[in-house]
This record gives sequence, C-alpha cells and structure tokens, in this order.
Amino acid sequence: ISQEQLKTINDRLEALRGIFDIDEKRELIKEDELVTQDPEFWNDPKKAEVVLKSIKNKKLWVSSYD
Repeated sequence: ISQEQLKTINDRLEALRGIFDIDEKRELIKEDELVTQDPEFWNDPKKAEVVLKSIKNKKLWVSSYD
C-alpha cells in the first residue's frame, strides 16, 4: 500500500467515525454502565431492561466499527 492509499483510507475512516459518532457512543456506554451500578437500578425491572438493551446496542455498533 502506498502512502497516498494509506492516507485515503485514514481519511475515510475519520469520516466514518464522525458519521457514526463512535466516540460519543463509547462515552454513553460508560455513563449507562455507571447507572447499572446504582443499588436502586433493579427496583424498576422494565427501566433496567431498557438501559441494558441500550448498552448492548451501542456496544454492537462500537464492536462492529472496531
């Protein structure tokens, strides 16, 4: 691979990073995981399920991107 091709690939990767907002998803995962550590988290099982599904979906996006 030439330097030019490598630069083109890196530019495309950065563009995709912006489109999918992977860095923000990583931060949201951390925040949501902190919520799950609250002792009151499981008091509302339906809300807990929504949070866990949200974390799972974000992790799927991030792992697919990686």
